[in-house]
Amino acid sequence: MKHLLAAPLLLAMAATGAAFAADLDLPRAVPVKAPVVPAIDWTGFHLGAHGGWGWSKTDAAFVGTDPAGVAGLILGGAFGGDPAGSPGLAADGATAGVGIGYDWQIDRRWLVGLSADISWSDITGSGDTTFLVTRSFTRWMSIATRRDVDWYGTVMARLGVLPTERLLVYGTGGFAYGRVSSAVELTSAMDLRFNNPNGGFDCTFGGACFAGSSARIGLGWAAGAGVEYALTTHLTVRGEYLHVDLGGDSVDVAATTPPAGNRPASFTAAIGHGGLDILRAGVRYRF
Repeated sequence: MKHLLAAPLLLAMAATGAAFAADLDLPRAVPVKAPVVPAIDWTGFHLGAHGGWGWSKTDAAFVGTDPAGVAGLILGGAFGGDPAGSPGLAADGATAGVGIGYDWQIDRRWLVGLSADISWSDITGSGDTTFLVTRSFTRWMSIATRRDVDWYGTVMARLGVLPTERLLVYGTGGFAYGRVSSAVELTSAMDLRFNNPNGGFDCTFGGACFAGSSARIGLGWAAGAGVEYALTTHLTVRGEYLHVDLGGDSVDVAATTPPAGNRPASFTAAIGHGGLDILRAGVRYRF
């Protein structure tokens, strides 16, 4: 019975409290706006670092520079043997470097830029060819050829398109330079002596009877393509494929111990261009 009497009283109190609250001028909650993310502006200078892997494939050809001596030995015929084949040089190795550049964002979709970089390289390749010198004694000689790319650099322009505000897809191309070193060594599997005042040689079993090397700063070209993504307004990451061509090499290879009174016989090793194919990833800080 008490509960039945209390119910109307509680309803009346609730109605009075609601009316009182409606009369109060309480502050209303202000809606919170989401923070505005600044637009990515690709225009400006940038510094970066990169690393990756490179590979190359080329070959070598050998030409005697003394027709009376080494030409017959290397090309076959003087001793009834076979000509020296052309060894394939398959090279690969790591690469890493730094770069600087400037980009201009033309509008919402297009970008042009200039960049320069320099990279350390461990891209090394070698190849061997073995040939029969004389059929009478079934004796062989072999030529070992080695080529190293010690470092390289590029100066390139790029044109890019922005599918989204943060993603850049681009093509690039320009000038390349680098240091290339090569070495060639002929080893004999027989004792063989050739006396000629204009070009002689004295080979002993297992010895390196001809050797030569070269080192140069090669000039060439580079071209490639890549993608770059803006993590923040200042920091980007990228992946890139690059082809670098630094030209071919010509190595003079001479007899190491010519007979007394003889000029050392010699031949030339011509090594093909063997452009570098490089995959690399990097980061850039944009100012």
